[in-house]
Amino acid sequence: MTEQGEKSQSALYNQLYCMDCMDLFQKIPDGHVSMILTDPPYGISYQNHYAKQSHAMLAGDTGIDYERLARESYRILRDNSHAYFFTRFDCYPYHYE
Repeated sequence: MTEQGEKSQSALYNQLYCMDCMDLFQKIPDGHVSMILTDPPYGISYQNHYAKQSHAMLAGDTGIDYERLARESYRILRDNSHAYFFTRFDCYPYHYE
């Protein structure tokens, strides 16, 4: 590996990213991640009806390509690592598959 390649991979260590994971996945080499913690969009157009003041629907809550998410997650995860996906009871089957 070139020195430039080593620098770009080391820049991925010990970082938090607040971005679309599908955009980030393509930058991560195979077996490079020890943990994934994510709350992907459920695609349910959630709107809170319990607050005193109504809020607009969550931007970007149009769903996610779960098959691609799973494939890329497995690709980038190291052996014996962890992945945590927050989800709703009715969206659980997508994660389970």
